[in-house]
Amino acid sequence: MTGIQDRRREPRLRIEQAREAIPARIRPGQPVRVIDVSVHGVCIETARGLAPGSTVDISLEAPWGRHDTRARVVACAVRRVLSHAVVFQGRLAFLMPMRRRSEEH
Repeated sequence: MTGIQDRRREPRLRIEQAREAIPARIRPGQPVRVIDVSVHGVCIETARGLAPGSTVDISLEAPWGRHDTRARVVACAVRRVLSHAVVFQGRLAFLMPMRRRSEEH
């Protein structure tokens, strides 16, 4: 058996399913590309590597609202090598789950 065991607690919204891209940044303002997102975490692409086990501050506009939080880097690896850059894929687990709009009231 190959691959990583899927330990997700919630379904993820793949960005192709969303009407538009989800804007996101890692502090100190580095833009990242969101691949998919759930209330417990996010998969991103970034121009710099992230150390697994470290924490980062992330800000994103999910379909159910803005979320600014700290997240633990679960994994990070080179996704692809371009002629002008290296693209990393990181998986982040939010320290505080996102609240859905229906949970806010």
